[in-house]
Order: sequence, then structure tokens, then C-alpha cells
Amino acid sequence: PFADASQEKAEEVKQRVLRNESSPIEYFMYKRLLDPKALAQAMGITVWRLKRHCKPNVFKKLDQNELQEYAKIFNVQVNDIINFREDA
Repeated sequence: PFADASQEKAEEVKQRVLRNESSPIEYFMYKRLLDPKALAQAMGITVWRLKRHCKPNVFKKLDQNELQEYAKIFNVQVNDIINFREDA
């Protein structure tokens, strides 16, 4: 089922986040059972821009408003995203 595949993908992405190869945005997206298209729509941005936000160097430059919006969608605190608390 989709939920199982999404959780597996979240685990895989978690390892990439810990190796600084991806951003916590990608992890929480799969953890919350969203796909890039759904998350981009919820954020009001293009999928292309969302994929950039999944790159660690771009993620570090996101402003507080964007992080706040992601936190609201993921139902976590902004700090949980910035400091990557996977148990959030």
C-alpha cells in the first residue's frame, strides 16, 4: 500500500538528511504521506521550487515565512524542521 511505501521512502530519505544529501522538507513530506505535487500545491509553489527546497544548501536559505508554512502543513514546529527531529 501507498502508506507503507511512503514510510519506507521516509526512512530512506532520513538517512540522506543525516548525510546532508537532502533536506528535512523531503523527509516530512513522505512521513506525512504527501507527494511532491500535493505538497507544492499546499505551499502554493511549483514542484520545481519544492524540489529545490529539498536541497540542503537551498533549504538553509529558506526564510521564516516559508518554514512556518511547511511547519503548518506538516503539523510540526519550525524548530523540528530546522533541527530535524524525525520523531516530531
